[in-house]
Amino acid sequence: MNTPSIEQSEEEYFMVNYLICLVDQVVVSLNKRFEQFQQYEVVFGFLFTFDKLKSLDHATLESCFNNFEHALKHNKKLDIDGRELYVEISCLMKK
Repeated sequence: MNTPSIEQSEEEYFMVNYLICLVDQVVVSLNKRFEQFQQYEVVFGFLFTFDKLKSLDHATLESCFNNFEHALKHNKKLDIDGRELYVEISCLMKK
């Protein structure tokens, strides 16, 4: 059984075969980046601005540094000590 062929202009052919695929890839890529930045905000967001850092109470700030430590931890190796960094930042904020 033969299916009827549909005539497409060059512009329609380009749109269907290239442009729509390209736009789809861009949308997927942007969504992935947005999700990554949301995760960065959860872990590092408290460090983005000094005003944000100053606005946090001590319990929240300590919790943020503990999460920060956990995010940078690999197996049992630590890149930072969250408690130590919390104490240092707290001292700097008092000045």
